Amino acid sequence: MVKTKLKSQKGFTLIEIIAVLVILGILAAVAVPKYMDLQKSAADKALDGGASAGMSAVTMQYSRVALSNSAAPTPSALVPKLNLDANKPASDDFSYSFATSGSTGVTVYTIWKDTTRAGNSTQRTKTVTLQ
Repeated sequence: MVKTKLKSQKGFTLIEIIAVLVILGILAAVAVPKYMDLQKSAADKALDGGASAGMSAVTMQYSRVALSNSAAPTPSALVPKLNLDANKPASDDFSYSFATSGSTGVTVYTIWKDTTRAGNSTQRTKTVTLQ
């Protein structure tokens, strides 16, 4: 009879593996909701950026018309020019519409085209006051 010496086996115990899985589960339970909130917040900020781009389109069109006519345009004269395709957003994610707001303002409505990508809201409204 030959005696063989067993080497000590190395590895993880079942309790250690379960402990690691429990810790990973807790981390995932905390991280996933935060990630979802982060996505919604990013979508809202993108919508704000789109609204700001719409306001920029208003001021650019106002300047063009003012320089070409040597007089400041009224909002009622400016809005039809803004609603043309020439002022569509650079991004395909949003659409704009423009409306008069009183006698000195233009309201910019920025709307997500795909509402499933929207965050906490699907539309932003900002008003530009013309002087």
